[in-house]
Amino acid sequence: MEYTIKLYTEEYFEQCAEIERYLWKEDFEGRKMRFDWTYHKNPNYNKSLSVIAVTPDNEVVGFRGIFLNKFIIGGKSEVVAQICDTVIVPSARKQGLFSKMNRFSIDALRKEGIKLILDTGPSWIPYYGNKKIGFADLMSLRHMYDFSWGRILKKRLLGSQENFHNINNIEFVKNSIKYKITDSLSDKEIQSICALDRLGSIHSFVDPDNLKWRMTRTNKFYRFVQAFDANDVLLSFLMLSSIDLKDFNLGLVLYSDRNYVKKSYRFFREYCKPIEVLVWKPEGDANESKLLRKLGFHTIPFLHCIRKTPPALIYSLQYDRVGEINWEINGINVLEANSWNLRKLDLDSF
Repeated sequence: MEYTIKLYTEEYFEQCAEIERYLWKEDFEGRKMRFDWTYHKNPNYNKSLSVIAVTPDNEVVGFRGIFLNKFIIGGKSEVVAQICDTVIVPSARKQGLFSKMNRFSIDALRKEGIKLILDTGPSWIPYYGNKKIGFADLMSLRHMYDFSWGRILKKRLLGSQENFHNINNIEFVKNSIKYKITDSLSDKEIQSICALDRLGSIHSFVDPDNLKWRMTRTNKFYRFVQAFDANDVLLSFLMLSSIDLKDFNLGLVLYSDRNYVKKSYRFFREYCKPIEVLVWKPEGDANESKLLRKLGFHTIPFLHCIRKTPPALIYSLQYDRVGEINWEINGINVLEANSWNLRKLDLDSF
């Protein structure tokens, strides 16, 4: 059968949400809400650049989801295209649609002036497919865990769980430092969070619109942990997400004084009582690893082997004057892994 590859438009919204059932666990209404949040409400770009494959009857059989994210590269804001969902219905598989959608997507992104594609979570089959068309390895990714073994035993073996995790807003002062846990953020707080410095030549751009959008992610609960000095100046900020308020992901850590990161995290563990907290980090980032170990996170070798994923991939959409791929953006070589500061927040699934 002949298929047409083209850019996604909203007339195909429900069809695309339907075929996402092969990737997403939500029911149809849940998939529609998640798809709408990811591809229609994303504030980082003014239109969708995802790709679909349709039959002559206009039936969607393939979707290549592009999650547009803002990164600071060499001190300047750049839109980076992140691959987040690739799905092909069973009846249309093994007909070259993956490769065709990939190549169409690359051409469409290049025409928009986007310079870089980032793939942070491929499985092994699409990983090899992407490598064939020019994607390059960027870095390996690891998970680190902070388990509460007592609560794991209570939950997994005895079926009980302390009912502290429903606490939404907590505040207390210790040694003139105010600590807060909230499920939302005020405009003033968002401005303070965005003003905190980031380390690394390349990192995602945390701006007010982006943070507000993050807080509307469907089927997720968020907890924001902040520490303020006596003058109400923000010292540290943690952003965590959960689908059940028991197991959490740590997506964002910002600080002007890292001494308060550990104290803030302990405050979160004391009052929210998570069973497990997961954080996602690039291998080889010694400074980040040191900070996470201070918080109580550890790499568990056998879990890493079970959950091992391929390296993150990047693809440059730029060429130099002689037609070779140009990996430099704003004076930064994006192939150098130590220039990047990737976080779980940078995934659409956070």
